Amino acid sequence: MKHMLTSLVNSFAAKLSPLNLDRVQAWINEGRLDTSKPITLKELSESRCLHGIKADGVKLLARDAEKLTHPINIVVSRASAAAIAAVERVGGQVVTRYYTQQSIRRILRGESHPTGPLESFPIDPPLSSVPALPTSSFPAITTPSWSISATIKSPISASAVAAPNGTGGASGLEKGRYEYALGYHYRLPNPAARKAIEYYRDPAHRGYLAHTLDNGQGPSLFFRSDAERAAEKERKMKGRGEGGKAGKKREVDNRLF
Repeated sequence: MKHMLTSLVNSFAAKLSPLNLDRVQAWINEGRLDTSKPITLKELSESRCLHGIKADGVKLLARDAEKLTHPINIVVSRASAAAIAAVERVGGQVVTRYYTQQSIRRILRGESHPTGPLESFPIDPPLSSVPALPTSSFPAITTPSWSISATIKSPISASAVAAPNGTGGASGLEKGRYEYALGYHYRLPNPAARKAIEYYRDPAHRGYLAHTLDNGQGPSLFFRSDAERAAEKERKMKGRGEGGKAGKKREVDNRLF
């Protein structure tokens, strides 16, 4: 019986370019990577540390991790647990961010910022150093004549417009004006598939969406964490206790004799 070779290929696997820590350290020793700035896909491509980037980005791996001696701040698509531990051991930081094939092409062409505004990560340039632009400098948002204005709203809300410094300009830039203020034409996309959203919400993966989780909340969009279940159980028990007392009080008040 002859088996087809295509059955051994996982067509759903992410297409990632591997990047090992020993290669990163070798490029740092040669002065081809600057550790004073964040290392992104653009720096890896321009320094030829990677010869081409696959459709889903870069995965950081931990081959010869003991050779890494410089603290680095690196943004990649995926990272192994051993690579994250090795980078943090020397005082560095790893952030995983979602990329698409089109967004990677725009980053390499200089049309998109390599990282965009990230929480608790030293982006280049810093958010505080970007001047807030007046509202008149942004393109006007017009609604096409064929759209249903009563049910379809503009994808850019009024709160996303950058305000002057000291009156919420930073929050405005965080909501999408950071790239525009730097002269980039496109923003980076966010994941839409459940599997990708859960990956980048997971603090164990150092995902850039981990700050959106509440205390005790897990990264899963469907299953609840143990902390969430315990909190819900405690709320139910508390509600039952208060409801039982109220019921007994009503029963006593309604007695005729």
